[in-house]
Amino acid sequence: KGDVLVFVDDDGTVHPLLSTVGVDAGLGAQATKLSLPATAGSGVAAKITAKFPSATKLTDEIVFSTTISPFTHSLAVGATIPAGGATFTKLSDPVVNDTPSAVFLATLSTKQTALYEWASDYTQREIVRSGAPATDANGAMIADTTFKAFTNYALPDGNGVVFIATLAGKAVKPTTAQGLWAEDDAHKLRLLLRSGQTMNGKTLKSFKLLDALPGSFGSRRSYNAAKSVAVLATFTDKTTAIITTEVP
Repeated sequence: KGDVLVFVDDDGTVHPLLSTVGVDAGLGAQATKLSLPATAGSGVAAKITAKFPSATKLTDEIVFSTTISPFTHSLAVGATIPAGGATFTKLSDPVVNDTPSAVFLATLSTKQTALYEWASDYTQREIVRSGAPATDANGAMIADTTFKAFTNYALPDGNGVVFIATLAGKAVKPTTAQGLWAEDDAHKLRLLLRSGQTMNGKTLKSFKLLDALPGSFGSRRSYNAAKSVAVLATFTDKTTAIITTEVP
């Protein structure tokens, strides 16, 4: 008995990708737990727990395939980050777009958190890390303002990551500490919304997007492939509105 992660084509063809039975030849380890996978186009990624033959402990990993085939690429807790100088200590569930690329949130041995992209050629790069200077709508650094934590993220088809973050620093107040950013084609992080800003004569208090709804956890929401992002906004006068913003 065991669990199997499969990909089902439009024509109903079933492609087995990973099983919890026995050592997987591509990974060199036995998967003991499979999380819900993310998929788009021909890409599939998932967080798993695995047991390596020579190891005494279970290891969390992210596996990624760009060709609807059994996994041969994985990233495990304990691995060195792409830039060096730290290791991964915790990995969160990945998201995938139709490029296909995958994005995941990781906790590092430096006690920081960071978002990483796993590209279609399987190279990895850091997108943003906690403690880094936050950026404005033009991608320029905001004085005395840094990223504190990343609370949600998504990867629209054909585009860069969209993420919500909280801020810290001398220039940050509790009323201005939440923001929404998107990565443009040049990998600049562009601020789309920030609490405390004025919109049509109203002050933005908070906003919500990307949250899954009961009964439709696998449904994408709040963004599309045309670089539009939809947000439920709450203003300081207690009114609400659904607004859209564009990724530059």
